[in-house]
Amino acid sequence: MFKFLRPKKKTNYQLLFWTAYLSIVVALTAKILELSSTLTLEIITKYPELAEYSTMVRLYVIFS
Repeated sequence: MFKFLRPKKKTNYQLLFWTAYLSIVVALTAKILELSSTLTLEIITKYPELAEYSTMVRLYVIFS
């Protein structure tokens, strides 16, 4: 009835490929988030008048 729910035979190559793909995606996402938060805080420390326009910065100041 639901052919897409049947288990499919996976090869070691496919498992290795998806493991590498997911690990790279997670690592890159974490690095991008780290850099963007660091750069945002540097910009706000240089130009504090921008803080009133950013909801993220207001929440950071309130909860830290």
